[in-house]
Amino acid sequence: MRVGRFLLLLFLCCTVSALGVAWFAPPHNQTPQQREVEAEAELADAPAPPSARPAPNPNTAFQLEGPLRFAGRSSIDAASNDELVLFEISTDEKAKSTAAGVNLALVMDRSGSMNGARITNAKRAAQAAIAALREGDYVVVVTFDTAAETVFRGRIDAASRLAAAHAIDKIALGGDTCVSCGVNEALKSMPSESGLKRIVLLSDGDANVGIRTIEDFQRLGQQAAREAVSITSVGLDVHYNERVLTALSEASNGRHIFSDRPEELSAVFAQEADRLAGSVADKTEVSFTLPPSVELVTVVDRAFTREGDAVRVTLGPLSRGERKTILVRVRGGRRAIDPRLFATLRYEDASTRRMVDSSSTLALATEGEVDAAVAERAARTQAAGALREANELMARGKFEAARATLGSARAAIAGTARAPAMAMALTSSSAVAADFNRQLETLERAENAVPRATPVGSAGDRSLRVQQKQNWTLSRALGF
Repeated sequence: MRVGRFLLLLFLCCTVSALGVAWFAPPHNQTPQQREVEAEAELADAPAPPSARPAPNPNTAFQLEGPLRFAGRSSIDAASNDELVLFEISTDEKAKSTAAGVNLALVMDRSGSMNGARITNAKRAAQAAIAALREGDYVVVVTFDTAAETVFRGRIDAASRLAAAHAIDKIALGGDTCVSCGVNEALKSMPSESGLKRIVLLSDGDANVGIRTIEDFQRLGQQAAREAVSITSVGLDVHYNERVLTALSEASNGRHIFSDRPEELSAVFAQEADRLAGSVADKTEVSFTLPPSVELVTVVDRAFTREGDAVRVTLGPLSRGERKTILVRVRGGRRAIDPRLFATLRYEDASTRRMVDSSSTLALATEGEVDAAVAERAARTQAAGALREANELMARGKFEAARATLGSARAAIAGTARAPAMAMALTSSSAVAADFNRQLETLERAENAVPRATPVGSAGDRSLRVQQKQNWTLSRALGF
């Protein structure tokens, strides 16, 4: 009997081992080089949902599931010894989106510089965006040059689609560029009833009429945010003012997009219409209360308001599969009697139009505790700053200094990823490792693209401007 049992166990062990070898062995028709390329591609394309992040001390992290996933993490900044707090708000790719009832304003530059292929493609783009809307949605079409004009507004049905397309075809070129006129006209033309509201603003030039300072455009963006309107700005070609358009977008929780070819506009506009229709939440905000003896240093990359110990950050709408982050730097938590933040996520569910609240507490990290996901997010801010600083240096013809700035940031971020405190966390999370790799690759590409000398001729000047616009757009996305 014992011999029979032994033989049975031996047979089972061999079978399991054989199955294990078959399961983990690579396909027989793949070379080692092919397997290496495949592995690198998987790492580069790996998504980074909060659930894939390495889990730190349970007291210094929380994750709440729902239509919006709300996660908080705390870490020590190895460089300054400050406490860093990271909030991540994300939605699932299959999350239930809004019912019909979105409100889209298309604000189009018709100044003299939009001649030729630019205005032709801008018209097609606006028509493509309207074609992507559903019946019952509301659309406003505004054009601007020296002043602004609403050329169409109404709720979408078969007849109004044709009427909107015809109105867009009739748009003619004008004079100067009053960006603020177009935005103000769109805000006035938005319907008063509830529903998701977005402005898609297209311009190819600088604002030379109306408001002109970055501070004024920030205030205009903040006004839009108070009215629950987000502004996606699209800069066309290389002569628009990216600081103006980004100020509007950042202040209103919108995106900034750079398009250097007019033929890309139809895809850009249609994508924004799709994102609006795929919205999961609106009026999203995160608030947290500082514990006693903890000092708020700053909320990185985002506007915020503060009343006493309460801090509020608005995020606007979120679409399916979207993730936004808030990075907070605080000081003094280790000396606090109760070093915990009380955090709340509040948003309007786009499918039900009801407000939803989720709350949790987050303990601040103690000395020496480093969270890889928080460090990666802090490194993104460092990379964004380097891209913008390099742009300023290139604008002054200091190309060697621009390369040095990008190279220095790349070395610093690589050093952060190699630090002993990060090794175990990065080993356990391919998502965070992939995020670090993407940052390093972005900085390396930007560094290699910096000219060795002042570009000569129109082609060289355009190439430099394209690189600067790309750097600026990337820096915005890194901190988003």
